Amino acid sequence: ILLAIHHQKQKSGIAWIDLSSARFHLMELTEDNQLQAELIRLQPSEILLQEASSFYETCSNYTVKTRPGWEFSADSAHALLKEQFK
Repeated sequence: ILLAIHHQKQKSGIAWIDLSSARFHLMELTEDNQLQAELIRLQPSEILLQEASSFYETCSNYTVKTRPGWEFSADSAHALLKEQFK
C-alpha cells in the first residue's frame, strides 16, 4: 500500500492505493487519533508527505518520502483524478 497524507484547516486527507489489486481509496479525517488508527490498520509500505508536513513524528515507524508542496495542490489533484478516471 502506498499512502499519501495531506493536512489542511483542522482536517487531514489520506489517499492510498493497494498496488496488488489497483484499488484506490480516499478518506477525510478530523482527528489525529483517526490517522494513527488508519496507519495501523493499513500498514502502508510507503507514505508520501508534503515537505512542510507536521506528520513526520506520526509516521516515524514507516518509510516516508517527502514531495514538493505543489504536488498536494487541490487544483492539480482534481485535474489529475479527472484525467485518470475520466
